[in-house]
Amino acid sequence: MCLGSLNGLASYHYKERVCGKEGLGSCASGFRDHNGQVIEGVLSQFLRSLLQLLLFRDYSFELISSAADALLPLILCEKDLYEKFGQELIEKQPTPELKLRLANALQALTGSNQVSSSLDRINYKKFRKKSSRFLD
Repeated sequence: MCLGSLNGLASYHYKERVCGKEGLGSCASGFRDHNGQVIEGVLSQFLRSLLQLLLFRDYSFELISSAADALLPLILCEKDLYEKFGQELIEKQPTPELKLRLANALQALTGSNQVSSSLDRINYKKFRKKSSRFLD
């Protein structure tokens, strides 16, 4: 239920921002303070937490669809953070083979082939399939 709520919040924010509106406000997404420091917003923190859960924690495979549905709009809202977090993960890998494997997996998850930047039913379905393969 929490992932469904997170999906709803992130989807609303993304759709509003695409239309040029404020969405959930400045605290939802990351922003720069008066010193130029990047401050992670609420959705940024949820993206980081959800990725860490899926990549490093034990979870039930029953959560994959709900997690993917929440992850897609979070990634769309926070593309830069997703790329930064992915790069951090890749750099932490101990061997070049693991670095390449993770880079390819992250690219396959969000690559433009088949998954677009819309939040329609077809796109969610494609992203769920990619997420399942990514987490296998």
